[in-house]
Amino acid sequence: MPPRPAAPTSPPGPIGHRHGAGTKRAKATDSGRRFGAEWESHARTFMSWPALASVGEEDLPYVREDIARIARAVGEYEAVVMMARPDQQEAAQKACGRDVEVTPLTIGIDFNCNGWGNKQKHTNDAQVGRKLLREYDIPRGKSRDQIEAELLDALGLEKMIRITGAGDDFVSTYANFCIANDAVFMPKFGDRKADDRARGILQDHFPQRDVTPVRIDTIASGGGGIHCSPHDEPGKPAD
Repeated sequence: MPPRPAAPTSPPGPIGHRHGAGTKRAKATDSGRRFGAEWESHARTFMSWPALASVGEEDLPYVREDIARIARAVGEYEAVVMMARPDQQEAAQKACGRDVEVTPLTIGIDFNCNGWGNKQKHTNDAQVGRKLLREYDIPRGKSRDQIEAELLDALGLEKMIRITGAGDDFVSTYANFCIANDAVFMPKFGDRKADDRARGILQDHFPQRDVTPVRIDTIASGGGGIHCSPHDEPGKPAD
């Protein structure tokens, strides 16, 4: 892959404002720590392998294909860690390829996952954060209330409104894109004219990154998108 110029610390124009970042960097906390913006350097990206047939039902094999497709695409630009059940590790590794590290975690940052408002079983998911922090030696963060208080202070806001729930309808939006080191990943819906137009708009806003379309039909049919699948760990890219 040929070298590319360094990516800007914040995206230009309205893209940055849509993500709530504007043109300013987030204020550091008293401890000197801050959570990097999505367009800043990533150490790695974390994903999880779909495990429960009761959640994916008959679409589970196709959801896994979509997740593997995203992981392989991101893995070309930065380290990807795919969490999987021990008994599913081999299958996940085969699907994701050698550029993705599949780690057998049975149970981030501990956000106390509640299965999208108790829409899905999440007994094991709720334990992922604290185990992941230990596994990759990531410093622990703060409680939800502490994070909310600091966000309100940093952004000059008075109230935080939590929006819950994902829809069951096909989500054919290009706004749910994902940013990685030197790349942007957008959904590909098969409408060539619309796909090309969306890709061109994103390329205009991210001129120093590759914009890569990824097909995610099954994820989208369940109300999800590319941005729902990975989560970055801010920092210097992992070796």
